[in-house]
Amino acid sequence: IHGFIIVEDHANLTFRDVLAMGPKDAKKITGFVQDCFPARFKGIHILHQPWYITLFLSIMKPFMKQKMKERLHFYGMGGKLPPADPLAWIEYLREKG
Repeated sequence: IHGFIIVEDHANLTFRDVLAMGPKDAKKITGFVQDCFPARFKGIHILHQPWYITLFLSIMKPFMKQKMKERLHFYGMGGKLPPADPLAWIEYLREKG
């Protein structure tokens, strides 16, 4: 089964951006992505996430299905990233799902 792989760079995400989203919003977004969006997500890869993403995820995780939790991949501010070669990225993301 085919699906989307999302890659997000959170290098410029501010603490204020995260605080603007409350538990109600987190539940709506999570429900939409998991149950309403007319496509499958094979993987969500977050690059350069700041420390406060942990806070945001602690709000969202209770609303996530186990499959969604398993499809989240983080590469923090010093995390190991694959080479910058686009073809290597495509292959890496296909392997990770």
